Amino acid sequence: MGEAGCGITTIRKKAHRGIDDKLKRLIVNCSLPFSMVDYKEFVEFVKALNHSYVVPSRNTLKSRLFDDIEKYKEKITKELAEVPGRISLTMDPWTSLAQEGYMAITAHWVTKEFELRRVLLDFVDLPAEHSAENQF
Repeated sequence: MGEAGCGITTIRKKAHRGIDDKLKRLIVNCSLPFSMVDYKEFVEFVKALNHSYVVPSRNTLKSRLFDDIEKYKEKITKELAEVPGRISLTMDPWTSLAQEGYMAITAHWVTKEFELRRVLLDFVDLPAEHSAENQF
C-alpha cells in the first residue's frame, strides 16, 4: 500500500474507486455542485490528505453518477415491490430564483423493520404557473 520506509501512501485502483464513490456520495447527499472538483482549494485539500489521489473532472464524475442511476433504479424498484403496506406519494412544486417551475415527486413508506423510508421518484419541469388549478 505505501512505499517502504517513507510513510507515503500510494492509492491503488480499487482504493481510488472507493474514494471516488465517497466523493460522489458527498456531492449528491450534500447537494454540492459538480464544479466543486474544479476549485483549486478543494484539490489542494484532497492532495493534503493524499497526494497520489487524482480528483476526477466534473465530466467524469457526472458520467459515473449517471452510470449509477440505473443500478439505483433497479434497487428502488425491487424495494418498492416488497413494501409490506401502502406507499404514499407527495408532490412538492416550487419556483427557482430564476422563476422556473419544478416539482419533486417523492414516495414514502414503512419497511418490514418499521423504518420510515423515502425516495425521490422524479424531478420535473413545470412549464406553466404551478397553481392548484394547473397541477391537476
